[in-house]
Amino acid sequence: MYRRQYDGADIVVIDNENHVIRRISPKQEPNREQAHFDFYLGIQKVIESDTSFSITGAITDDWFRLAAYGSRYWEERMDGGGKLTMTMGGGTLGLPIQQGGGSHAFLEGGVVLLETANDPTADSSITGGKFGLHLEQRLRKTTIVGDAHALLFEASVRAYEARIGLRYGKFEGSFRVLDFNVGPALYGPEVGLAF
Repeated sequence: MYRRQYDGADIVVIDNENHVIRRISPKQEPNREQAHFDFYLGIQKVIESDTSFSITGAITDDWFRLAAYGSRYWEERMDGGGKLTMTMGGGTLGLPIQQGGGSHAFLEGGVVLLETANDPTADSSITGGKFGLHLEQRLRKTTIVGDAHALLFEASVRAYEARIGLRYGKFEGSFRVLDFNVGPALYGPEVGLAF
C-alpha cells in the first residue's frame, strides 16, 4: 500500500510493505510574468519656457515592451502671435536585456514624428527613428523609472531625450530633458500619474 505526503513543494511516496521511500519533486514551471498594460500621464514645467504634456501607453511582458507615446510643448510667442506648439509622438518596440529582482531593462527602437504649429518662420513636420533604453527598478514601495533615447530625424536634425523619476503608488515625480542640435534644450521637473 502506498501513501503520499507533502513536504513543502515535494511529494514523498511511502511504500508501507517494502519500506521504500521516494521523494518526487514536481516539475517547476518557469516564473513567467503575464503581459500587463501601463499608462502614464504627466505635466512638466519647462525651464525658460511654458509647459509640456506627456502621455505613454505600454504593453510589457517577459519577451517585449510595446509602447506608444506623445508629448506636446507650448510657449507664448515673443511677438504676441499666440502659442507656438511642438507635438512629438510615435512608437517603440523594446527587447529585454535585464530582468529579475524587481529590475526591468529594455533596449528600444521605433519611429518618431514631430510637428510644429504657429511657428513665425514656417510650420514643419519631420519623421525619424528613436533608439535607446527604458529601465524600471523596484525598491520596496517605490520604483525608479528611467528613459534615455537618441532621436534621428531627416534633414540632419538630431535630439537626445532623458527622463529619471521615482514612482510611489500611482504618483510619479521626474525630471525630463529634450535637447535638439538646433535651439535650446527643453528641460524641467514633471509630475504625473501612472496606472
